[in-house]
Amino acid sequence: MAPLNDQGEAYVIYNSSNNNEFLMLENRHADRWFSYWYGYSAGHGLFITHCDYDATAWAYNSVNDDPSHQRLTYIPADGGYDGYYLNDYYADFFPAGGTTFNGTSHTSVGGKWFNNENGSKTIPHSLTEITENNGLVSFRFDGGVEEVSVTIGATGYATLYYSDLDLVVPEGVTAKTYIVNENFELEESRTFAKGSVIPAGYGVVLTGEPGTYQFVEEKLQLAKRIPTMLSGSDEEAMTEGGALYYKLSLDKNNTPGTVGFYWGAPDGGAFMNGAHKAYLVIPGESMAKNVSAFPFYGKIVVDDIELVHENEYENENGALYNLGGQRVDSSFKGIVIKNGKKMIIK
Repeated sequence: MAPLNDQGEAYVIYNSSNNNEFLMLENRHADRWFSYWYGYSAGHGLFITHCDYDATAWAYNSVNDDPSHQRLTYIPADGGYDGYYLNDYYADFFPAGGTTFNGTSHTSVGGKWFNNENGSKTIPHSLTEITENNGLVSFRFDGGVEEVSVTIGATGYATLYYSDLDLVVPEGVTAKTYIVNENFELEESRTFAKGSVIPAGYGVVLTGEPGTYQFVEEKLQLAKRIPTMLSGSDEEAMTEGGALYYKLSLDKNNTPGTVGFYWGAPDGGAFMNGAHKAYLVIPGESMAKNVSAFPFYGKIVVDDIELVHENEYENENGALYNLGGQRVDSSFKGIVIKNGKKMIIK
């Protein structure tokens, strides 16, 4: 975890019985609005806050009026709130005050749930091997994480999809999600650099030098909604969820430098997708129904013909026809044929 003052992210552990109760994990350092307290106390590292939110308690300023039910408090790593001077509190941070947090280690100082369905106060999670190096905090959540091996081939591209794992992007790899914009072009909707987390259920395109890379599961990442037209499957399965489907590949002649998304079956029909692979899906009826390829570099392809934009032929005269052979005027929007060439009018 990077420090908050270095654009780091906070992590959340929810009570599975009530999402209004949670632990918030932050890497805090003495900078900006943290500078006075943490600077004076020399405190830094993992800081855990316990929140049991209740709108009425917040509205009536009774958040912490019950000593046995503190709704907003921090969990000191050393297990105590004792201290007279500010610099006595440095051990409230992990790992300075301890390298482990679990469901029984800090019950007297906020480390317990108030809303478990079974009546237990135990938090059924653990953080172990908490360390801090060069300002970065790391730990094992619930004993460990899964790792996924992904091979990027000679083209420098691959796809990845997991429905149930948030995965950390390793060094040397960039992951991207895509949409098809109004000009029928691939457009990046989100880029994940080294250390970023790809949320579960999102297909991505990977780029990097050819080789095999390890993606580590991130159990605490709070997934964010990302616009994307990439989907995928955990097992080998037919593509689904839309009208047109495209797979990552080179063009039909395997021409170097033509990597993009191409029809995986005639007319953009469903095809068999590989396990943990992503594909591009166009939802519903679309003017893109004749677009057979979206290369990352170059023009899009309609019926095996490279498609040009209107401004490249703006000085040419000629009647306009839609793909059904009907004559149209300049107010028509979409793919047309002019002087024997397919083009887009926006």
